[in-house]
Amino acid sequence: MKKNEVLNQLKEKKISVNKAYDLLYGNEITQTKLRKAHFIKLKFDIKDEKFANALLKTVFLFPVPMFLIKWVIKLVMKKGVQNVKGMENVPLTQEQIIELVSCKGILVDIDAHDDAKILIKTI
Repeated sequence: MKKNEVLNQLKEKKISVNKAYDLLYGNEITQTKLRKAHFIKLKFDIKDEKFANALLKTVFLFPVPMFLIKWVIKLVMKKGVQNVKGMENVPLTQEQIIELVSCKGILVDIDAHDDAKILIKTI
């Protein structure tokens, strides 16, 4: 079916919204396969803290292997989400978090209010 035909049927309420979405985008979405990341690159920049900045840049000079990140996530989740500050309202399971983190090409740029910048990139 063409896009206009699907939209006309939706307008006339012959098909549901979900059915129209599946007809328009169903094949494209199901065929997309995300590649797995093997490493995470962390960059820190803390203003007015030369020693901490140098230490963090030295520690994270090379990318961190993904198995270490997965291990840390499992430890944190095993400890209990309610014991971890800021994780009380996260409605994701351990497997879902690991699946999200292990996708290649994720870029998180954090600019904190206290002049600290953090860049997280999966490669």
